[in-house]
Amino acid sequence: MEIQYEQERASLPTGTTAFITELLSSMSHELRSPLASIKAYATTLLRRDQRLSRAQRQEFLLAIDQASDRLAVVIEHLLEMAQSAKPLQTSSASTEHQNT
Repeated sequence: MEIQYEQERASLPTGTTAFITELLSSMSHELRSPLASIKAYATTLLRRDQRLSRAQRQEFLLAIDQASDRLAVVIEHLLEMAQSAKPLQTSSASTEHQNT
């Protein structure tokens, strides 16, 4: 599996690897930001020693809800990108098969 990945990566046009690396880095950041917010607010809400007013709890729950929505959008974009890449993979695979 690792060898196949390296072979596919080596066959990419110049600059594509850098683009993919940058894209993955960006997507990682886009996933981590809302996830970090969700985790922090949920952890605070779960701490028994933390005395929060109803307003604070409501604010934290709203922040979790909004971060969850942002996370859902990022995941939806990732799925859309994966779907749009499938025809490219299929056509390059069939072109590669025809060339052999």
